[in-house]
Amino acid sequence: MPSETGASRRAATRRRRTSRLGAVVLTVLLWTSGCAVTPSTDRADSDSRSSAPSTPSESPDPSASSEPSSRWGSCTPQDLDAADGPSGKLAIQGGGSVRVTFVPAGTGACEGALVARGTEGGLSGVDVSRMDLDQETARVVSPAGDDAGQLLRIDSAPHPRGGFQPHLFAAKEAGLAEVELDGRPLLPFVSTDGGALPMTATCPEGGGLRILSGSTSKPPGILLAWDVRSTTYDITDGEAVETSTSQVEDHAADPLLREQRPELFDTGSLFSGCSQPWGA
Repeated sequence: MPSETGASRRAATRRRRTSRLGAVVLTVLLWTSGCAVTPSTDRADSDSRSSAPSTPSESPDPSASSEPSSRWGSCTPQDLDAADGPSGKLAIQGGGSVRVTFVPAGTGACEGALVARGTEGGLSGVDVSRMDLDQETARVVSPAGDDAGQLLRIDSAPHPRGGFQPHLFAAKEAGLAEVELDGRPLLPFVSTDGGALPMTATCPEGGGLRILSGSTSKPPGILLAWDVRSTTYDITDGEAVETSTSQVEDHAADPLLREQRPELFDTGSLFSGCSQPWGA
């Protein structure tokens, strides 16, 4: 009898261990199965959110946006129409034209700028707020040659010490640009205090622009004498590119040069044969 009782106890212990092991295995299987299902449920929820139609509050406001070419900064075509400033057409190199408006400072969203309106209504411009431009000096310069394009010349207001800075602007397909050379205006500062160097600018028959500029001859003689150089520039897409240069006067005495080339000493001679008032 004692031996049978011991065997019964050992059998009962094995049954309990087997039962606990089965419960553990079942729990692990259920936990693993639950984790595998969770990601697919999350993806389904995510996909349904991304494919759901936007609510009216999420839709963009058409009045708050515009095409990039329809405005220049905060300046819109409506602002430009209401702006008070001179306006006129400017031919583009290669054909076509744009209408350019000079908007003085203190006159709304387009203020302090030259703004061009293209043939399709798009706007582009140049910030001229720091140039102190005098709109009364605006003139259109027309270099020789078919489809050469035109330039807009506007001078700065007179300097307190005498003189002004001429600025040239070119219209191009991408908008407007100031014509510069090495980061500075193509034309030099024009002094009117009596100490100016001889200088003028013309439109040669071959096209482009020609600048005649004098410098004092060295070594100096008894009389003041000048060396005069002629430099021609081609204006391409708003950029000045030097095409030729030569010395046209060598050690010319001041009185003789004034007699033979008076335009070099006349501050009003710039482009006198190839320019007209803007808007005419």
